[in-house]
Formats: sequence, C-alpha cells, structure tokens
Amino acid sequence: MFDRTGRRRFGSLLTLLRAAPALLLLTMAALAACGGDSTGVGNDRATTTPEATAQSKPQSTRPSATATTGPEATAQSKPEPPRPSAAAAITPEATEDAIPEPTRPSATSATAPEATEEADSASPKLAGVRDGNDTPSFVSVSAGEGHTCGVRSDDSAACWGEDGSGQATPPEGSFVSVSAGGGYIGGGHTCGVRSDGSLACWGSNLRNRSTPLEGSFVSVSAGGLHTCGVRSDGSAACWGSNEDGLFNVVGQATPPQGSFVSVSAGGVHTCGVRSGG
Repeated sequence: MFDRTGRRRFGSLLTLLRAAPALLLLTMAALAACGGDSTGVGNDRATTTPEATAQSKPQSTRPSATATTGPEATAQSKPEPPRPSAAAAITPEATEDAIPEPTRPSATSATAPEATEEADSASPKLAGVRDGNDTPSFVSVSAGEGHTCGVRSDDSAACWGEDGSGQATPPEGSFVSVSAGGGYIGGGHTCGVRSDGSLACWGSNLRNRSTPLEGSFVSVSAGGLHTCGVRSDGSAACWGSNEDGLFNVVGQATPPQGSFVSVSAGGVHTCGVRSGG
C-alpha cells in the first residue's frame, strides 16, 4: 500500500504522535515555572482565588510543647535548688553528734580514795630506817651531826644516817623522847627517855657519855662528849666528859642546883630553862 518511503514517513509520524503528550507536559511545566504566557496556557495553575490565598497563607507557628511559657511550664522549667546531701546536712542532731564529748578520766588517772591509798602504799619508804617498819609515822624527831632519830606513833624509836658507832641502831622498847648527839670526838651517840622514865643510850660511849644515870627522867639531851637531862623532881643531871677535849675542865657536865623545865647539851657547854622561867 505504501512504498518504502511512505512507510518510513508513516513510522516517523507515529513516533512523533507518541512523543507529543510528553512534549506537551514538558512545555506546560516550563510555562508554569516562568509564570505563564500570553496564550493563557497554565493560567489555571496561576489563578489566585480567595480560597487559594487562604490556603497559601503560611500557618502561624504554634509554640511547641517544649517552648510553652505558661506559669505551669515556667515553674517546671525552673531548675530545682541543689539539695544538701546526707553528708552535708546540718541538723540539730548532726550538730550534737559533731560536738566531741568531754574527755573522761581513764582508770589510770582516777584519784579515788582507793587509788590514793594504793599510790601511798607504793611510794618509796623512808631510806635508812632501821626498825624494819614499812609505814613510818613519827610524833617527834631529833637530828644529830651525822644521824637522825625519832619516836614513832607506836612509841618505838627509829634512826637513820651514819651508824659507825651504833648511834643509829636503837634498842627495843617504848620511848617518850629521843635525842641524837654530835660526833664531837670518836663518833656519835643517842639517848632516850623510856615510857617508864628510865634512860637508854646507844652509840659511842667515849668518856661515858652513853652511860646514863639511874633514876626517873622527863627529858634528855645528848651533846658532844656529855649528856644531860631533867629528872622527875625537876633537878638537872649530866654525865660524860666535863672537859673541852683538851683536858681543860670547863664544867659542861656539872649543872647548877635548882629546878629545871628542860636542858640542852652542846659541844662543850650546856644550857637549861629553870622552872621559874
């Protein structure tokens, strides 16, 4: 029906017809993008109607839930103040717990009567005491040149110090008073009045100074080389050396007549208080 040339032209026409819709769509799209032309193609897309205007207005931006600034949201958005931790809480109870308790005396520092008695019993004993008593308690004492003697509360005599001649070794018995003498020559000696009024002397007996007289005495005094005392009748009596050590008689062991309250023997002299003062 068609020759070869006709068939080719007819095929080209068919191809063009098939591509026409696509070309039309491309042309309309281009005109819409440029705002249309005088032919009025695409004016239906560019028509501005009230409904289209209302639809084309951008909607007002609504605050999101996260941007709400109402009172409730403001209260929720405010950061909470930091709460003190349990370690930093300062409550009255915690304050009382933090205050250190007053130091309580330990058992070792107790000063109770029992502790005091134990401390007294553990204290050092009197050095040189020769009667073996562990708790010395004295009612009188007399100091000599190199030794000392005293009478305890139980009336026993105790001495300590130099004892080269036995002057610090008292005899047993009950005493009213003791007198420690000086070591003028040949060591020292000591004499005492017993509870029955008799005398007892111990230590060096040079010049018979430790050989007391018989009788009842109320007091005694040991000197250098002699000893004197007051008898129960108030008279004074002395024994031992009556010299000064150089064989010169000075009379320290020769008391005067009269009544005496007390006497005191020195190195080479003696003094006394008479009853009349």
